[in-house]
Amino acid sequence: MKIEDQVVNLDLAKQLKELGFEQESLFWWANMKSFWDGSFNWHIIQNPFNYSREKLTDYVSAYTVAEVLAILPASVWDKNKESIGCLEISKTDSGFVVGYANLDEMIIDENLANAGSKLLIYLKQNNLI
Repeated sequence: MKIEDQVVNLDLAKQLKELGFEQESLFWWANMKSFWDGSFNWHIIQNPFNYSREKLTDYVSAYTVAEVLAILPASVWDKNKESIGCLEISKTDSGFVVGYANLDEMIIDENLANAGSKLLIYLKQNNLI
């Protein structure tokens, strides 16, 4: 299995950073300078702090499935302190389904890290976390 299948994709990683999620993870998406032609491209690396700013212009956490699941709350409450339910995860032929028991929004994605990240973004944008 490729590492890209085990971490959040670049677009979701950027959204999570913009929403203020802590930037600490085992893997990182890094915009790195190519040795061959000097162009910059995004790659997954383990430690962006080992590179000079000349070779690395930007980086965001590429959360793993385990890291996303650790960030997701076990249960969620609305603004009236009413339970929205416990975290539910299942797998179907269409991919992984994540959500909360009484939440209208259920996320489906082939990549569990992406599905969990989309749920985190939804929760944050709707002031549920």
